[in-house]
Amino acid sequence: MKYLLIFLLSVGVYADTTTGDYSPIIKQVGGDVHITGVPQRVVNRLLDDLDKMDLTIEEKNKELEESAKKYRSLEQEVERFKLANVDDTAIQGFVELALVALRKGDFAEAERLAGELLDKHLENKVTQAASANFIKGQALSLQYKPVEALPYLKKAYNYRSENREYAFAYALLLQKQQQFKQAIPIYEDILQIDRESGDKFELATTLNNLAILYENTNYYELAEKYFLEALDILRKLAKANPKAYEPDVVLTLNNLANLYNKTNRYDLAEKYYLEALEFYRKFAEVNPMAYELDVADTLGKLGLFYSEQDNQEKSQKYYNESISIYRHWYKKHPKLYATKLFVALVLTAISAKENPCPLFKEALSLAPSEEWRQTILNMGKQCQLQD
Repeated sequence: MKYLLIFLLSVGVYADTTTGDYSPIIKQVGGDVHITGVPQRVVNRLLDDLDKMDLTIEEKNKELEESAKKYRSLEQEVERFKLANVDDTAIQGFVELALVALRKGDFAEAERLAGELLDKHLENKVTQAASANFIKGQALSLQYKPVEALPYLKKAYNYRSENREYAFAYALLLQKQQQFKQAIPIYEDILQIDRESGDKFELATTLNNLAILYENTNYYELAEKYFLEALDILRKLAKANPKAYEPDVVLTLNNLANLYNKTNRYDLAEKYYLEALEFYRKFAEVNPMAYELDVADTLGKLGLFYSEQDNQEKSQKYYNESISIYRHWYKKHPKLYATKLFVALVLTAISAKENPCPLFKEALSLAPSEEWRQTILNMGKQCQLQD
């Protein structure tokens, strides 16, 4: 089983943590994708960039959501910068051009203008320099240049550490760059800001991100504490507005289940995985395109969970249902979902007590490399698989 866990981590299947603010409203009308508060030219630019990346549909959706949030944050910052410097004609000229570039989806030009503004006009102007660094950093981030963006977001934070927007953007990017120890104290500062502001939604976001960081750095008690507090807040918000907040509840349920599984508290892990599955089934009835794969992923987690508990009957039940969903999506998009179907087939075959050979044979046809072909041939050698 240790081998299987290493395998799962290597291909990134059944992972379910979340960072950042929650999803903007994304709609699909015909063949076009529309995002509330984001110009269509910007949406098209983001989609064009994402199409160049080797991502699954759900990965593209998540990246699109995050980029849309960054764009809206960036546009608001440019607008604030413009209003704060209305009497400075030199600055106004740069800001107007940056805003035009931004709304066209020309992030490189917006970044260049912010850099020129920093070089020429903002010496000894701390507030303006903080804003310009934030603008440049986020413009770089929207071009998927996180390493280049990081020092500018750091400067913005160092200039104005009390600014939640600057602090959150910097901490989130540190987290995504696996710089967990550097991100934790910044999130702790944000947590204090959120507690004082009274914004429950932002507080839950920060608690979730901090919990993920503490889990990644093996501070499991703190991780549990923050996940549970976030869950309590989100349940209350969802009670008043289910459509807006239930997706955030289920992400936190999955995060808690993963934590309890990792720390050998299996009854709690099972409880939260099953509750998460119940939510995802409900969501998928309304919007299968958005949530059916979440159902499959959660079924796969439960299959793996029960396999590790030596409950083969339940393990096979959940694995087989997950395979059925992955097959459906693989037929629609073979390139995108071959790996997920492959992993599900292999795990199901290994845990099957009876007749694993058809599963191994199907997995062999989907093996992502020659090395994995040989691995499947060895694992299923009793099946006399043919190349």
